[in-house]
Amino acid sequence: MFGMFDAILAIIHHVFVFSLAGCLVGQWLLLMGTPSFSVLKLLGRVDAVYGIAATGSLAVGVARIFWGVKPASFYTNNPVFWTKMAVWGVVAILSIFPTIRFIQWGRRKEIPGVAEFVAVRKYVFFEILVFTLIPVFAALMARGYGYR
Repeated sequence: MFGMFDAILAIIHHVFVFSLAGCLVGQWLLLMGTPSFSVLKLLGRVDAVYGIAATGSLAVGVARIFWGVKPASFYTNNPVFWTKMAVWGVVAILSIFPTIRFIQWGRRKEIPGVAEFVAVRKYVFFEILVFTLIPVFAALMARGYGYR
């Protein structure tokens, strides 16, 4: 029974993480288009889902530390885990700028210029690049790297 609960947590965690990836790619693709009110509205919605997925990913990830099959020390004493968490933190910090822009654009009565879209698109692309490190460290960690 305990193993099933761990599997459910893992599944939920992965759904949130893949949702995060999808939202990032969705933002990047939307920012490649022509600025319009409909695109701005959609960017705001995608960013809201991104926030929910990020919060859910973190919450379920913490739950896995305490209620998963592996002992908490597997995570807390593992430098690969802490590297993964540091990368997650960098992604979270990088997401602040686009989120602020999406909120500002949503409140405006005018469409932002292409230059603004390009600036945020570059930021989101860098966020995607950093994000790709998370599954790398997760795969290493799942195979016992870093665990003493």
